[in-house]
Amino acid sequence: MVTMMKEKVNTHFSFPVQLDMSGYTEDALMGNKVQGEEDNLDYLYGLVGVTVHTGTADGGHYYSFIKDRIHSDAQRDRWYMFNDAEVKPFDSTQLAAECFGGEMTTKTYDSVTDKYMDFSFEKTHSAYMLFYEKIEPEESKRKAASVLDQVQMSKELAQSIWQDNMQFLRDRFIFDRQYMDFMWKVCHPLPATLPQPQSFQPMSSKLTTCFVLETLIHAKEKPIMVQWMELMTKQFHTCPEACEWFLDFMAKDDCWPIQILIKCPIQTVRQLFQRLCIHVIPQLREKHAPLYIHADVDSDEDGYISPSHIGNCSCVTRFIKKLLSIIEHGVRPHCKHLTEYFSLLFDFAKIGEAESAFLLSIEAITIMANFYLGTKSAEYVEVLSDDDNDEDDDDDDVISLTEDKYRPISLEKMIALMAYLVEQSRRDRQLTLSQSDYAVLVGGKGFPFLYQQIRDNINIQQTRNLIFSLTRFAPRLAEQIVAMIFNAIAKLNQEAGQPFFKLLSMLVDMVGGPPGLPNFTPLILQRMWEIAEYNPHQVLDWLAAHVPRNKIAHHWTLQGIESWIEHFLLEHHNARVRSSAAYLLVSLVPDIQFRQGYRSSRSMHNPQKELNLSSEALEVLHEVYRVLLELLRIARPFADASVHGTAKLVSFFSLLNYCLISNTEKQMFSPYFEDLWNIYLPKLSEPPISCNHNKEALLIFWYYVCKDCPENVQLIVSNFLVTKHLPYNYILADHEDQEVVMFNRVMLPAYYGLLTLCCQQSKSFTRQLACQQNLQWAFEHLTPHANQYPTVVEELFKLMELFVEIEAETTEQELQQIKDFKKQTLHMYLKCLEKSSCWTTIISVFRILVENKDDHLLVIQNHGLSRLYDAFNTVHLMYHEATACHVTGDLVELLSIILEVLKCANSHSEDKEIIQSLIAWQERLEFGQKLLTLLNSYTPDSVRSKAISILTQLLMIYPKECVKELGLIMHHAHNQFQRTTMPGITYNL
Repeated sequence: MVTMMKEKVNTHFSFPVQLDMSGYTEDALMGNKVQGEEDNLDYLYGLVGVTVHTGTADGGHYYSFIKDRIHSDAQRDRWYMFNDAEVKPFDSTQLAAECFGGEMTTKTYDSVTDKYMDFSFEKTHSAYMLFYEKIEPEESKRKAASVLDQVQMSKELAQSIWQDNMQFLRDRFIFDRQYMDFMWKVCHPLPATLPQPQSFQPMSSKLTTCFVLETLIHAKEKPIMVQWMELMTKQFHTCPEACEWFLDFMAKDDCWPIQILIKCPIQTVRQLFQRLCIHVIPQLREKHAPLYIHADVDSDEDGYISPSHIGNCSCVTRFIKKLLSIIEHGVRPHCKHLTEYFSLLFDFAKIGEAESAFLLSIEAITIMANFYLGTKSAEYVEVLSDDDNDEDDDDDDVISLTEDKYRPISLEKMIALMAYLVEQSRRDRQLTLSQSDYAVLVGGKGFPFLYQQIRDNINIQQTRNLIFSLTRFAPRLAEQIVAMIFNAIAKLNQEAGQPFFKLLSMLVDMVGGPPGLPNFTPLILQRMWEIAEYNPHQVLDWLAAHVPRNKIAHHWTLQGIESWIEHFLLEHHNARVRSSAAYLLVSLVPDIQFRQGYRSSRSMHNPQKELNLSSEALEVLHEVYRVLLELLRIARPFADASVHGTAKLVSFFSLLNYCLISNTEKQMFSPYFEDLWNIYLPKLSEPPISCNHNKEALLIFWYYVCKDCPENVQLIVSNFLVTKHLPYNYILADHEDQEVVMFNRVMLPAYYGLLTLCCQQSKSFTRQLACQQNLQWAFEHLTPHANQYPTVVEELFKLMELFVEIEAETTEQELQQIKDFKKQTLHMYLKCLEKSSCWTTIISVFRILVENKDDHLLVIQNHGLSRLYDAFNTVHLMYHEATACHVTGDLVELLSIILEVLKCANSHSEDKEIIQSLIAWQERLEFGQKLLTLLNSYTPDSVRSKAISILTQLLMIYPKECVKELGLIMHHAHNQFQRTTMPGITYNL
């Protein structure tokens, strides 16, 4: 219970053969037993049985050792081991080795020492349960023995045991290897020295067949099974009489077909028997083919002959009829081993026209269909065709399906056989199927046979062929079958409808085909939107799979785009459906690279790279893109998070973004700018929603549609209302909530990138934006966390650089505004930055905002040296790690910033406020000590020179402290160097 794990204990544990329990009686335990009293024989127990477990705690096997308590004597006990069906004597002296557990030692070869070494490991078998029996006195034993001698076994029991023993011995001798070898020699090709050897061939073939089919296939080991089957094949090939006997025997007795072809669990045996049968039948074809459809009675007045009277004149046809009778009366459709059975019938039908005609004449299709539908009454679902919709409106057509998935794979050959027979029955343009065969295939309300085997997903490809054969020159029937398929999809759940969609795909994929085959594509497409209400995701995915390769489907979908795009791309409540609608629109563009790129995870965040689309593909893309832009006018209500949630427009804007493959598409957006802005304000910009994915998708599209397109940026900066409200965007900076962090990582780079584009194009917007409190909030709460928001911080610092940029035409007023911004922002950073702040942020801030003497003095007066030391401490630590050599450039830049600040401080050493700030810098000596570690010879010159310059400034500002503290460190390092390079020489400071 400590580790809560199952474990089997295999350590050594011994137990006695004789157990004395006298020490565990009440008298013994209470101390009432008199000293020296002899042990009471009533408390002696003898071991009579042991149950052993071998294996682990998770699995294994049990067997037992049991003592023969009747025939054992005083000299030697008799023990037996019972291991499943195996019972054999056991030497009781081996109980310790078999039941005590512990370790065992074996010899193993050691290739290193070239010797056999002892190897010990724990045994996996040990006693699990012990059985003890009370030892009776000798007199009691004699009485018990006399009673046992009087016990008589019943006659029935004795006879049953005798029969079992005889059966065991018979099987043992029959399956003996020597007997097998003997039969091989007997059944082998007859010697030519026999008089008239041909007369012995039937007998030899019969003997071989009976031995193989009744004995050999039941053997546990069949090492030469293939050789026996080859022998049988050769014998049948040279002896037509044996072939007739073989088929005639099975026509009278179905034992072999049932036991071998259907019930045998070994697939190889079933396949060998099937091949043997199909080899025998052609040997008799020349003689028996004319008799296949011969009837043993005359036809009636209408020329009809019952199938029971056909095929009785040939052993071949009688055998086939016997096979069909098996499924007609005995075997159920859920049998696992029917593949070889129907393969035999299928191979027989393909031998020639006579064989197919015979199967049609005995209505084999009806037999197989009824066999298949025999167990379907419990789960049959009635599906109405178009013709039945107006009749029996009150009928109960509610679907009630069983839970277990019925997928009889073994019936695939049955469907292939039926499709083949239907096509073979064609004469010119008409099918010559019997009334029964035709009715079972296409009769009944809702085509029950077709529906059910599609529902069970049995060989959909052959089902397609069967439908093609039935509907050639029968367009009305094709419409009815398509109606059945769509009615089934509408009433079944998504999983159960998958086979029907698969069949629809196969029907429309057929190009050309035989004469008279109806064009299923228009029939299917005209009903497709009917089932979209029930299975929208499957319908959209199905269309997306077919529009690239089916021109009719492509034209139909593209022409009707306005009738479905709004409902499925914007209105639908299921995000998966909206995503499927977006991919269907992508699939309309006839370019494989364009389609494949949309499925990548980055498609939403980055537009498709510029592709060399063909003129046709570009035309379709622009048509789709234009329809999407038109939807901007009606998309505004779906941005209301209180009604539609926060992800209703994600697929829509992602698709818009994906269509931006060149500046042409960006310029097409210009007329729809107002529509986009109406979506953004106020439904997306103002509500305090931490993760609004609609806003995220819109801003990403807006950024990329403006990037490298000054015309679209100009639409923003020239609109007073947009420039007024665009900087106001609700942002939550919860650095602990990973969902919020991930959302900000995606949304904010696009938002601040869009602001950057506007600032690059409009100086007035830049000055306006620099005064916004939202930007100051972003600088304060986002830039210190560069590790969490790397691209966000990068965009914010781009904005900061634009805010402080000075050009030749900059006015005095603008210069003052820049100065005020720098002072305010720098003061804010010096207050908010902490030790945990990212050092890259500190470097970026000082590089952008600290330029002149006043800036340096402001840094000193606001504890900026401490913030610079915190950044240096982090970079210094990373620099000394072997994996962080990439920070050398940042270290040099940071040292340069510190150097300039110290130079400014040294030049104003008389300023009392500056002096107080320098005295308050507590980390100065620690900073100097770390600088000394950068003076090693392996440090780059750029770093070493900066460190020396800073140490010089520190020495000038803090002369006594530096000489006292840093001087001692340098002196110690110098002496240590001298002792290692020039022993005996020391220097005194």
